[in-house]
Amino acid sequence: MNAEHIVVVNFTRMGDLVQSGPFLRSLKAAHPRARLTTVVFNAFADVARRLPMVDDVVVFDVDRWVPLLDAGRGDLQSAYAEATDFLGDSRLSDVDVLYNLAHTPQSATLCALMRPRQALGRIRLDDGQMIVRGEWFNYLFSIMDERTFNPFNLVEICLRAGSGSGAAHALELRLSDEDRRAAARLLLEAGIRPDGRYVVFQPGASSRSRQWPPAYFAQLASLLHTRGFAMVVVGSPAEKPLAESIISLSHQQAVSLVGQTDVGTLAAVLEGAHRLVSNDTGTIHLAAAVGTPSIGIYLGPAAAKDTAPYGNGHVVIEADLPCAPCGYRDTCQTFSCHRRVTVDAVFRLCMANEQSLDETARTLAGMRVYRTQVDGRGEFSLKTLNDAVTGPDFALLDFYRIFWDNLLKAKPARADRLNAPRAEARPAWRQGAESLRTILESAERWLFALLEEARKPAADVRRLSSLLQGRIAVQNDLRRHAENFPQLSPVSRYLLVRLVSVRTGVLREHLEDMSSLLETYENAVALLTTASAVRITERREHVATA
Repeated sequence: MNAEHIVVVNFTRMGDLVQSGPFLRSLKAAHPRARLTTVVFNAFADVARRLPMVDDVVVFDVDRWVPLLDAGRGDLQSAYAEATDFLGDSRLSDVDVLYNLAHTPQSATLCALMRPRQALGRIRLDDGQMIVRGEWFNYLFSIMDERTFNPFNLVEICLRAGSGSGAAHALELRLSDEDRRAAARLLLEAGIRPDGRYVVFQPGASSRSRQWPPAYFAQLASLLHTRGFAMVVVGSPAEKPLAESIISLSHQQAVSLVGQTDVGTLAAVLEGAHRLVSNDTGTIHLAAAVGTPSIGIYLGPAAAKDTAPYGNGHVVIEADLPCAPCGYRDTCQTFSCHRRVTVDAVFRLCMANEQSLDETARTLAGMRVYRTQVDGRGEFSLKTLNDAVTGPDFALLDFYRIFWDNLLKAKPARADRLNAPRAEARPAWRQGAESLRTILESAERWLFALLEEARKPAADVRRLSSLLQGRIAVQNDLRRHAENFPQLSPVSRYLLVRLVSVRTGVLREHLEDMSSLLETYENAVALLTTASAVRITERREHVATA
């Protein structure tokens, strides 16, 4: 489809918006004459306007609108009026293709009301049913709650959901001369010359479980001070107490710009820094977009393989613990992972140059240390820099990278590369693969029977109704499989998401979706059969594709 107007809805966080840059750039590359419009939260409009490939930015106050929809306490008339005003924006008219990068039912409704010719992502149909269109959007929904065996960085998933991953597109952010002048003024007022001899700290995060302790940032500031570096703490206004704690504990050896920077000024401050030391936050992606190397400390549920900065040469650290990263819904009283990432280790990595980084990291214990890499095809990977005891099963992640690219037709790979995991996992793997094949073969027989009955000139209504109920049994089988065979759960979860999102309002449309699903099931069975039949290899390289 030769699109003239593309709309991307992105009601997510600042970091996710910055990370969507390569996806947006790939859309422009595939449709060079198209107008590209983004729809974002009020708070992130400035970020969206700084993405150089974006032509128009439309703002919608979702946080105000959603409470108005509450039937008991809201104001449906006001909600309708706000939606009408939003949809009346001429920049949202005549949409050829719409991508919904948000995940909420409300965003699905708004996207449907724009009446695009083609829509991908979570969309609400005219009959009220919610579905997910696009194989890679279905994949994204299937791994949202459990990413243990997700082999892709978020940027890569978005690229595959768009026009493919045929080339590397870096993170981008447009800065102005005024942004740089404003940053220089702030730094000088704080007593810091903008000469690159300062390190930026981002101590905040979305939850306490993700935050390296303020006392550790303070100790790091004291060590960096001995090497002639100044320290600048950044963050939102709500993080002022955190910054004040660090400054006090470091005996005023750090200064705070918390709450004093807009996006452009913050990015310009990062641009001139020696390094950024940050938790898993949007700031680390801003730094990557302006070319500043980062040391990312990934704690709690933050997983480096999923959300590390997309670029070359960034260092990311995780605790070397079996429970790290923990689940999104897990609760922890000890925060053992925080203590594993030591101040001395982060200091030594801050001081290492490109030549000494690998050797410095190799001596570190109690944590996993990686360096980020992106190749010429846009494929993200983590290079393992030390000998950690625990960590991701990279052999299985390698398998899933090839499996999903084959199944979802991103880019075919040779069957002899589709190797099952390590030798010691062979019995459980083969048992799980056989169990899933049995479920899928049963689902195929059910789907064939459903399609055959529905296509009869005089279908038996009772039999057809009984067959339509058969998908409940398949759904239950897939759920049980995901629980019983964790290593193969990504496949069963994906197939479950595909099954529950087929259209149900019209029988003809239901059968079209079922036919497509049948093809997916057949391909999954074939790939699993291939994986079980080939030689099982154990990966020994230190470079791990994540």
